[in-house]
This record gives sequence, C-alpha cells and structure tokens, in this order.
Amino acid sequence: MIKITNMNDDYLLKIVQLEVLNQQDKNVKINLEHLLKEDLGLSSMNLVFLITEITNKLDLSILDFSDDELLNLKSVSDLVILLSAKMKIKN
Repeated sequence: MIKITNMNDDYLLKIVQLEVLNQQDKNVKINLEHLLKEDLGLSSMNLVFLITEITNKLDLSILDFSDDELLNLKSVSDLVILLSAKMKIKN
C-alpha cells in the first residue's frame, strides 16, 4: 500500500479525487493505487484536462510539466508525487 508522506500530499490527493469525480459519471472511491487510464477510465485527452484543472487550482501551469513527466503518469500516486514536486519547486 502506498502511503502519503505529508499533509501537502494529502491535500493534493483530495484535489485529484475531486477533479476525477467531477469528470466521471460514477461515484468511485479513488485511492493512490488506482491507475489513471485502466482503473479510472481517463483517456489521454481527459488526463490533460484533469491536469490542467488541477494546475489551475494550484496556481501552476501545465507548461511546467515536461512531455516525459506527463507520459509517465500511470497512477494517482504518480500524479500526486509529480504535483508535490512541482509545488516544492514553485515555493
């Protein structure tokens, strides 16, 4: 099981959960182990939209992310870790 290491990661997980639920027609409990495409059914386009929405809320830009970073996102945990790293760089 993947564990959150600090409150910032917990906050980021909550934002990811809310944004994924806003995109989905179903009510699913989202955890760190969920795969973005396979488990949550996010298409590549939906994933870009999701990240754009989240970065707007966090006062980041999707342009702060490299293509490799975005292409390597597989799980909710990957997304939370990447967002956390970008927030640390910003601050």
